[in-house]
Amino acid sequence: MGNLNNDRGFVVELDESELVKIWEDMPWQVQEIYVPISCVKKCDDKAVYMAENRLDSSRVVVVAATGEARESLRTESMVMDLLFLNCLPKKVLFCEETDRTLLVREYIKGESLGGAAARLGAFSDEEVRTFGEDLCNLFNELYDRSLTVDPATITARNMIIADGHIKFVEPEGIVYCKKSSFYWNETQFAIGELMQMLITGDGVDPAAGSKSLRAVIDKCMARPGKNYETVDELLEGFKSAAPQQLARAFGKNGIVAVVAVLVLAIAGISLSRIIGQKNKNSDAAVGSASEFYLEDEGVPASEPAEDITEEPKPG
Repeated sequence: MGNLNNDRGFVVELDESELVKIWEDMPWQVQEIYVPISCVKKCDDKAVYMAENRLDSSRVVVVAATGEARESLRTESMVMDLLFLNCLPKKVLFCEETDRTLLVREYIKGESLGGAAARLGAFSDEEVRTFGEDLCNLFNELYDRSLTVDPATITARNMIIADGHIKFVEPEGIVYCKKSSFYWNETQFAIGELMQMLITGDGVDPAAGSKSLRAVIDKCMARPGKNYETVDELLEGFKSAAPQQLARAFGKNGIVAVVAVLVLAIAGISLSRIIGQKNKNSDAAVGSASEFYLEDEGVPASEPAEDITEEPKPG
């Protein structure tokens, strides 16, 4: 059949005549507008094809599903109708036939996260934070619409890097759920695993990344009660791990500390002046009984001695 691509299908190498024959069986909306390029993958009840628009050469993905896979494709289509996000491909066409369902969706050009990590190694802190924020924003959009994501689909192979952001290759696994945040613990654990893989390049080094970002990833993967309670909390965690945010926090704390020291110093000087003045007033009241006084800083000092000139010794 072809080379094994992943556990969801096979890369199928078809010659031009085989592709043409398959295309002849496509609905007229697909036949007349698109030219087949290749069969991306194929399994028992689902086939995915790459095609090109005859007019502007833009590319699309054509998914044909039979059997139980039809329901999954219908769900993908509905999700695309509900969500207009940069993280998801856009729907171009949806068609129901007697024995199969077809979905034509936008082709997002990019490299899978898994492929990029294998090729480039570890990503920078800034890139991982950006990816994490993208995912949080995506989940917020889904939860607002009572939709959730199967944590099993939050994988490096189901996401690509395009235009500097993470995008889902396909929105499968996104389903309606009355309590969409019910799976939040599993979801954030999957996010933590994905960020761990990106920050290390191979998912092995538990100490990779900055201390602030490392803390966010570790908390994602902590047990319930020790992790983030909401998507917004995790989003804030990623944002606060940015260097400029840490610098601002340090600056604010530093200013507060300096002000506190100054206040204490001023208070100390003022108190010394008060004590000194009080002692001076007391000395004046009792005459010259006191032989020392408090100077401005409140430090005890001797009374100035009178200038005494020594008589010359007889020669």
